[in-house]
Amino acid sequence: NQGGGLFSDEATMLSNVTVSGNQANQGGGIFSTAGTTELQSATIANNSDGILNFVATIELRNTIVAENLNFDVSGLFDDLGNNLIGISD
Repeated sequence: NQGGGLFSDEATMLSNVTVSGNQANQGGGIFSTAGTTELQSATIANNSDGILNFVATIELRNTIVAENLNFDVSGLFDDLGNNLIGISD
């Protein structure tokens, strides 16, 4: 399964949310496959994975992505400022 907290295959905007406590084979917190996923003032933590970007656009602003089990961010993302990112590859 993919995207335990959110599976996104189109434009998605999350603001002032917490995605936590989710599990999936890929992208326990967020799995994004297309479009732009924008996170603003969000926390992605304590999931099996944080954010898995599969050829989509990820935009992060004022966002914490940390303390996820396997990784925090996998794939490219746009840092729009004031983010705290744990481990990215």
